[in-house]
Amino acid sequence: MFLFQEEQLKSLIRINSNMKPQEKNMSPPKEIGFSNITHVISDWDGTLADSMPAYTAAFVKIMSERYGLDPKKVTSLFHEVAGNPLGFQFKNVLQRLSHLEIENIEELEEEFWGNLAGLRPRILPGAKEFLESLKKKGLSVTVWSGTRTDLLRDNIRNLSLTSSIDFAIGNVPGSTELVKGPYLFQRIAEHFRLSAEALAQRALVIGDGLGDIEAGKAVGAKTAGFGDLKANPGLKDADFVFSDYDSLVKMLG
Repeated sequence: MFLFQEEQLKSLIRINSNMKPQEKNMSPPKEIGFSNITHVISDWDGTLADSMPAYTAAFVKIMSERYGLDPKKVTSLFHEVAGNPLGFQFKNVLQRLSHLEIENIEELEEEFWGNLAGLRPRILPGAKEFLESLKKKGLSVTVWSGTRTDLLRDNIRNLSLTSSIDFAIGNVPGSTELVKGPYLFQRIAEHFRLSAEALAQRALVIGDGLGDIEAGKAVGAKTAGFGDLKANPGLKDADFVFSDYDSLVKMLG
C-alpha cells in the first residue's frame, strides 16, 4: 500500500527514496504504473454517494421488528459490517446479538430493498465533478455495488449521473457468491467485450472499505482506497490511498 501527498503524484508514483521502509512498515520503495488504466471501477456507497442513513434505518427496522433486537446495538454492529454483502451483514449481526441462524436470507434482503425503493441517496460533495473529470480523460467508468442493480441504476439516473457512468451493476439478492469480486467483474468485462484477464490489466478498482480493496485484489486489478488511512486501516493494502478526488484524478495523469 502506498499513501501519497499531492506533490508526489505523477503518472508513475514513487515513495520517497529517503524514507526507511522499517519506519513505515512498508516494503522497499518501488514504482507503480497507472499509465495503462482505461477503466475505473468504483464502489457506490461511501465513495460516490451516502446511503447509510436510509440503509441503517431499513436494516434496524427489520432486525428490531422481526427479532426484537435493540436498535442501538443493531445500528452499532451494522456500521461495523457495512461494505460486506448484505446477506453476511444480516447473518453476522443476528448471530452476534441473538445466536440465531437465518434460514431465508433472500426474504430479508428483498424486504430490505423494498424498504429503500424510492429513496434517493445524497451524492458526496465533489463526486459528480470527479466522475466528469474521469470521462474527460477518456476513461470508462463503472459502478459496482452491494446495492441491488435496479435500485443502483435508479439512483444513478435520479442523481443525473448517467452521462458520467458507462455501466452499473449490483449484487444478486440472497447470494454470497454473486457479489463484488470475480462474478461482477466478469459481467463488467462482458459488457465491455473484454476478457476478465484483459480488463484486470487495465482496471483501477476504487472504494472506501476493506471489502472494496479485497474485491479488486481478488480479480487482479490495481486498487485505490478512498478515505483516511488512520481512520480506516482497512485501506492499508490498497496500491494507492486518496483522501480527495482531485488527488486520484492527478495520479491518473
